[in-house]
Amino acid sequence: MEALVLLFLLIVLWCIVAPIFGVLAFRKIAAMELEISTLRGGVQVPTPSRVESPAARAAEETARPATPEAAPPLDTSKWPAPKRKKPKSDRTDWERLIAANWIVWIGGLAIALGGLFLVRVALDAGLFGPMPRTIAAAVLGAGLAGASLFAPRLALVRDADNAIRHLPAILAGAGVIALYGACLAAGALYQFVSPILALGLFLLVSTAAAALALRHGPVIAAIALSGAFAAPLLTGAEGGSPLILLPYAAAITGAGLTLIRLKRWRFVSWVVLVGAMFWGLVAIAAAEPEAAWAAPAYAIVIAVMALIFAAPDAREPLRLSRPLADNLRRLRLASESVFTAYLFWIGSGVLIALNALDWASGVYGGAALAVYGGLSLLAAWRREGFSLTAPIAAIVIVTALCLWPDWQDGQAVAALAAGAGFGLIGAFIVPRLTVQAPVAAVSALMPPAALFVAFWRGGELQPGFLWGLAALVIACALGFVLDAAARRDPAYERHPGTGAAYALGLALSAGLAPFLMLEGLWIGPAMAIVALAIAATHLRFPTPVLALTGCAAAALATA
Repeated sequence: MEALVLLFLLIVLWCIVAPIFGVLAFRKIAAMELEISTLRGGVQVPTPSRVESPAARAAEETARPATPEAAPPLDTSKWPAPKRKKPKSDRTDWERLIAANWIVWIGGLAIALGGLFLVRVALDAGLFGPMPRTIAAAVLGAGLAGASLFAPRLALVRDADNAIRHLPAILAGAGVIALYGACLAAGALYQFVSPILALGLFLLVSTAAAALALRHGPVIAAIALSGAFAAPLLTGAEGGSPLILLPYAAAITGAGLTLIRLKRWRFVSWVVLVGAMFWGLVAIAAAEPEAAWAAPAYAIVIAVMALIFAAPDAREPLRLSRPLADNLRRLRLASESVFTAYLFWIGSGVLIALNALDWASGVYGGAALAVYGGLSLLAAWRREGFSLTAPIAAIVIVTALCLWPDWQDGQAVAALAAGAGFGLIGAFIVPRLTVQAPVAAVSALMPPAALFVAFWRGGELQPGFLWGLAALVIACALGFVLDAAARRDPAYERHPGTGAAYALGLALSAGLAPFLMLEGLWIGPAMAIVALAIAATHLRFPTPVLALTGCAAAALATA
């Protein structure tokens, strides 16, 4: 164990000293390059002198104009005094001290390593026990963190225009890591304190590190949040109840979202997402039947927190284009909080779907899926920057329904209710949106998709009159919505995606009806009738999607 502590101190020392020498080397090379370029620019190639005859020289002097009268002297008393640059003697002295005496610094590093080995000898001799080691690590960490607050006042750091300006952040990071090491030694290594108290010490250090991050940048924030998420593992408190660990993880997630909202640090969003997802997966894997509801509730909570923190930045709609790469680039260039909200929305959907597929918590997972879908439509309605939450939720719900392990009659009813809910609520929301295509696609395609999943899992591919009737009812409902959309927007000039989405949903529902109702040779004539119906609809609502689906229906009928 002493070897691990020694290795930790060596790593901390190397993280402090190595960047300083690297910065000085780069700075010295840059100065040499500047000096060489200056010397090259100042060299002038002498031009050969002309050999002239005395007669030519006399003619040139005769042709030269007379010297003009001297101009009167300018009055420079009213001119502003030239600005003088501040002397940089302090920085130059520091650079000269370090660069010219690097042998001394190497010797100092050797002495420091010798001191560490001397401490190792004292440890082996029993002169330096566990408690002094822990206190020494805490003092070292606190000293480095305090030095990071005073380092920006140094002229070497204040006037630097290269990597040496990151010295305060390096000191702060090393100090936070040393303090984490002291907490680890006090808790898990030597058991000086209980796991709960060690967890409290970790939280205290993380809070101080978050305060330092506001001054030193996102790297310190990432270290603070990583330490806070890993604290239960490092203190032996990971074996506690999910009812304690999940609120703890949700609180750390909220703190991370606050930092992202205040400082716009996208790099930190990945750290927060990984930590939140990790504890969600741990809760799903180790959940007991009496606490099976905790994991889906946790997923809903972190998703709602991400939406709330990003709501002020999500007022503007996401205007999508046809190439998928452009849409991904637009989402990447969106606000950091909105980008983080989408990351958490996808992660929460994964947690809810995994929880729904668990035999022990299937009921809670199904309820969480319903809440997840309702929240997606509400978010898309209240903030158009969240319009993609509805398609993401629809994909998660359909995937969970397809993979549900123990399918019963109740699941078929739930699937039909999900399709009807997305269709009706989406039809209500779409006219109130500036960009309608994402929600319109979900409202039009979710009902036939949910109906097919219910038929596939519940009907076991046995045709029936009620299944086909349900498909025809969905087709008629989508036709009414399509007609209303045409009256609001003739020829779909403002929202072409809305007409295309509902037309495609109508075509799919109409094509699904004979498949669900008939079998055998009857599917051919039925698909021919569907192709004629799609062609008639295309005459009323001309969209490219209807032309493609009509051709597909005709080809299927011929086949």
